[in-house]
Formats: sequence, C-alpha cells, structure tokens
Amino acid sequence: MPLSVTYDEPADRRPERLVTHDVGKAEWTLEVDPNYGGSRTYPDRLRYEESARETYRIRTDDPLSASAVSEWTIRLHRADDHGNGWDADIVVRTELRATAADFVMDSRVAARTNGETVAQRAWHRTTPRTSG
Repeated sequence: MPLSVTYDEPADRRPERLVTHDVGKAEWTLEVDPNYGGSRTYPDRLRYEESARETYRIRTDDPLSASAVSEWTIRLHRADDHGNGWDADIVVRTELRATAADFVMDSRVAARTNGETVAQRAWHRTTPRTSG
C-alpha cells in the first residue's frame, strides 16, 4: 500500500512561463517556474519544499546583454511533538552570460541548518569564445 503523501499547492502560484517586454528598456524577459513537484509532507512528518525560478533576459539592441539565471531552494524539515526537530535547506544560483570574448558563469551555493549558514561557496568561470 502506498504511503499517504500530502501535496501542497503553493500560496503564490506563478504562471509556468511569463514573457514580458519593457518597451522603455527594449528588454525581453522570460520567467519560468518549472514546478518539478512542489512541496509535500510524508506520513512521518518529513516536509520537502522546493522553489525554482529561471529567468532569461535580453535587450533587443544588444545580443551580448543576454543572460540566464537559475535560482533553486530545496528545504527538508521535520518537527516532533516535543518542539524538537531539524530544518535544512540548500540555496543555489547560477548566472550565465557572454562578452564578445568569453562565456561567463557565476555560481553560488549555500547550505543552512535551522537558518544558520553552515557551508557556502561561490565561483566565477570564463570560457573563451573560440568559434566564429
């Protein structure tokens, strides 16, 4: 018999895809909410929460203005009847863009427990654009 897992609808449900055009900036933006399963609670009170957003942006007059940003948060937590429990989450963000000479990636990851950052890392990478 399968476990009775409770799936929750997000309170601030975003559209799966949202395209906007800022005429003043001549900028197009695509925001994607992949919603890969969302939040759920298991019978043992383990709670899994997931939030993701991908943002793609470009100005009409500048191909090198293109960027892609991916932001994810995954949280696991459990409480018990005695006020004890634990709470852990991971937050990641990566941005990709290009210059005339390079592809550029900036990333960071942070791991937290009970709201306190216990590990974090950030890195910057460039890859030369060698074709064309």
